[in-house]
Amino acid sequence: MLDSCRRLRAFHRRGGMRTEQGTRGGCYHSLFLLDLCLNPELTAHMNAVYGVAEAPYPMPLPLGHLNFETPDRG
Repeated sequence: MLDSCRRLRAFHRRGGMRTEQGTRGGCYHSLFLLDLCLNPELTAHMNAVYGVAEAPYPMPLPLGHLNFETPDRG
């Protein structure tokens, strides 16, 4: 996961006041991240943690959204 995040950082964009640097659409660039976000075992585990039925977001752009620290903090 860390390796994927480091590679995806190259695609970061400024996200405004709340999200200084982020990468949307990470699943377009990383098959690992796509598989992680759509993994049925992970979904089942998170359903158990939340206590409610959840499902991955159906549109791929927000899947695998990553936030990064700002350059002056990282």
